[in-house]
Amino acid sequence: MLIRNAILQEEDQDQYLTQESYFISQAEANEVITFTDLKLLVSDSETGRSISKAMISIDTIARTAIGDDRGNVFLDNILEGTYIVDIIVPGYIACSKQIYLSDNNVNRLVIKMIRNC
Repeated sequence: MLIRNAILQEEDQDQYLTQESYFISQAEANEVITFTDLKLLVSDSETGRSISKAMISIDTIARTAIGDDRGNVFLDNILEGTYIVDIIVPGYIACSKQIYLSDNNVNRLVIKMIRNC
């Protein structure tokens, strides 16, 4: 039983060393991964009033969020890059916006929704 545990520990240690070597090789390659945040304000295009409970999704990274009562939506820890953001609010025409998120900032975006007639 003791020998078996020692072998398992050694296997676990080898796996850990392999993962550590992978992270070292990323650093050596000077690959920098940066994250950013996205803050949206969803409002009515005619009145300018904020719209509560808007559903926001970024399908390519499987992230969704629901707006608060003031129309604010916040998504954090998103990789820098270009995305298509989908906005859905009952009673309004759904829309999609292509956005570019820059690193180390809170990216702010105002979305003006058009009422569905």
